[in-house]
Parts: sequence; C-alpha cells; structure tokens
Amino acid sequence: MDMILVKIFATALALSEVTTAPQAVKTHFDPVQDRAEVVQILRDGCAHMRQAFDIESINLDDLIATARGIGSGKLLTPESYATFTTTDLRGKTSAVPGCPACFEQSIGYTYGLGVVISGDWLLQDPLFSGESAVEAYLPSQDVAIAVAVTYQPAAFDTTTGAYSNQADQLWREIAVKVVPDNPPPIKKG
Repeated sequence: MDMILVKIFATALALSEVTTAPQAVKTHFDPVQDRAEVVQILRDGCAHMRQAFDIESINLDDLIATARGIGSGKLLTPESYATFTTTDLRGKTSAVPGCPACFEQSIGYTYGLGVVISGDWLLQDPLFSGESAVEAYLPSQDVAIAVAVTYQPAAFDTTTGAYSNQADQLWREIAVKVVPDNPPPIKKG
C-alpha cells in the first residue's frame, strides 16, 4: 500500500481510538488478525465525529453498493444496460462558449444515459452545496470506490463561488493504486 495511504489510515485509526476509547489505545495491530477490530474502531470514530460536529451522515457503504448494483447491470435488461453505458457521444460533441458543463465528450469523461463513463469505469460524481462525492465501478474487475468530500470556505472562488470537484480527483488517485492495470484517466490541472 502506498505510504501516504498508510499514513492517512494510521491517523484516522489513532484519532478514532482516542476519541472513542482513550482508555484502550493500542499501538500495534496485526493486519490479518485485527482487521475486524480496526474496521470497528474506524466506524466508531466516524460515528463519533459525525455526532460531535453535527455532520449529516454519508454512508460510503451505500455508495459502494449503489455503484455495484448500477454498474454491474444487474438492475437493468441487457438492452437498457447497453444504452445506459454507451460511449457513442465520444468524438461527436464540442464545447459551447459560456457553458461550463458543455464540453467535448472523451475517454476521460463521457456521459452515457444516466451514468458517467471514464475509461472503463462507470460513475456518478455530484458536486453541489459545498460537498462532492463519487461512486465509481469497474465492471471487468468488480471494483467499487466511493468517496465524499466537504469543503472549507477557502475552497470557493471569492468572485464566482465556484469550486473544484476534489472527490473526482481523489477517487481517481485511489483507483490508480487499487487497479494499476486499468486505472481511470487522470485529469490534468
């Protein structure tokens, strides 16, 4: 696992332990034997932080289940799934001046019929009201990734109020590590 991810998980684990069970802090976990305990500590820590800061609950497990359910095609007829995941717009569209959402459809971002297709990945990537999330699914390898991001006031452009979708960038960076043989295209800039 990439060292930065190890550091992120270690920080989250330590914070979760200290905030939920300070009397029982452990400094060593066996990656195999203690896996269930670590998962429970992280879940307890997330629940504590949501309650302490009155944060609306975002369930990443639900996002992953949704990504798999929709992305696998199990919920659709084969014909509907083919329409849903079509990449027919690639190379047939162009940018429209003054419309930030009107851009050329490409391998990096194609809108099917209800789903975004990026490389071989199927995803949804909402960005609104100061938060963003992504649920992404790679059907060929049954890999699902979900992330959610909230923003500090400094993230917003002071003139326009615009902000970038950091959840979209984050899931792509995770996917490169999880599925290095079939990562999504990485957006530049």
